Amino acid sequence: MLWKKKQEGKNHDCIVELYHCNYESRVESFFKHKELRISHHKDDSEWGGTGMYFWDNEGNAEYWKKQKDGKADIFRCYVKFDARNDLLDLTDLNVEKRLDQFIRLASKEPKLQYLKKASIGDKIDFFCEKCNVKLVKFFGKYPKTSQTELLDSENRVKSIILCKILYNVLPVSH
Repeated sequence: MLWKKKQEGKNHDCIVELYHCNYESRVESFFKHKELRISHHKDDSEWGGTGMYFWDNEGNAEYWKKQKDGKADIFRCYVKFDARNDLLDLTDLNVEKRLDQFIRLASKEPKLQYLKKASIGDKIDFFCEKCNVKLVKFFGKYPKTSQTELLDSENRVKSIILCKILYNVLPVSH
């Protein structure tokens, strides 16, 4: 592992290992032609917006596989992006604050007042389209996740296994 001092104005390329859980027939074009398999779930507007969802680790992908029916496949891939320009990291409170401020300011425009009551996914889609963001990182709460007793309430180290990190890779139209 290499550690470098943070440098302003330099390239901020990152490569992240991610996992997608789906049926091979549904994601074949993603791996052959780099075409995203856009999620069309009825609840997507309450998640990270329009795009193709990935898990940050294999255990979380296994969790999702069990939720689907246990028959889906897990695919490991690597996503390369510019961490400064391509990523909306909603696990960072400062980024969340800037997104909130952006949406508040935009919704003052008469044509954009709908944003005040829009779903979080629609707000994320709007921001990403306007700012040319290609990837969204966020926490998703999964209360059905099983836990161990290893990290109980007496420890300073806490298990937040009910919250999983997801990435949403956005379609090119953003």
